[in-house]
Amino acid sequence: MALSNNNMKIVIVNWLIEANEFMNLKKPMTQEQIVLAATTILEDYDFLNTADLALFFKNLINGKYGNMYESFNNQKLCDSLDQYKESRFECAGNISQAKHNRFTSTDVQGTFLEDKKREKKRSN
Repeated sequence: MALSNNNMKIVIVNWLIEANEFMNLKKPMTQEQIVLAATTILEDYDFLNTADLALFFKNLINGKYGNMYESFNNQKLCDSLDQYKESRFECAGNISQAKHNRFTSTDVQGTFLEDKKREKKRSN
């Protein structure tokens, strides 16, 4: 069951608070900025599911998107989300291409054709 928008916003706000605290910033986001950032994520990154956002925040806290240089704001958050989005889309594209390559490989087609020929011989 998917979370409602309001419940998802609460989850995102909690993740933002946790990130703010964990990164030990000299100039963390204010409560108003956190609420605005949560709204931005829900509106502009609505294609990311809960698992995506959980992974994003884990990566953010671990510094995968760079050092926040003692401050964190909506622009830095969006830049980090864009990095996550690009890597996510690239990964999805690679998986799709690999599936396509497996389906269209000559080995698979050859095996399929050989199976069809054997079936035809058996039925004759």
